[in-house]
Amino acid sequence: MNIFRRVLLALLPIAASQPESAAQQDPFLMEGWTVYQGTYEGRAIIVRANTALKQFKHKESFPFRLGLAFPLRQPDENGMAVDRENQELYAIEDRLDSALTKQKVALPALVISTGGMREFVFYCKQPESAKKEVEALKRAISTHELQYYIEQDKDWEMFSEHSQ
Repeated sequence: MNIFRRVLLALLPIAASQPESAAQQDPFLMEGWTVYQGTYEGRAIIVRANTALKQFKHKESFPFRLGLAFPLRQPDENGMAVDRENQELYAIEDRLDSALTKQKVALPALVISTGGMREFVFYCKQPESAKKEVEALKRAISTHELQYYIEQDKDWEMFSEHSQ
């Protein structure tokens, strides 16, 4: 997903979309990312939200939230990744996309950068399948520590809160 790289450089919100018919048939094809920048609890925050999912009519069929957090090794004074670490996180994001989205395990919803962390938020149907993929990713990713959780969020509260 090169979308975040372009947006960070330009600091402009973007929206990429798929043809409506394809998105209606397969929620894994729904993409339209918007970037929000601001402060949260006194800290700088950048949120990238897959706002195309706002149109997804069957959120209840993906009732589990999967959060994958990566503590930054050398954040800047605002708690954000810089230069080389950003490149490493882009490579990790590509791996997450391959393991979770392309394998139809989980829908990509949010990327949150704040407080020396980058968190990728997905929604999934089957937490056991997601956990299996994440455990494999944990073993494969050597540049950063991977922390994760899976919890019920049938109303997609976190997504709604961060994709205004």
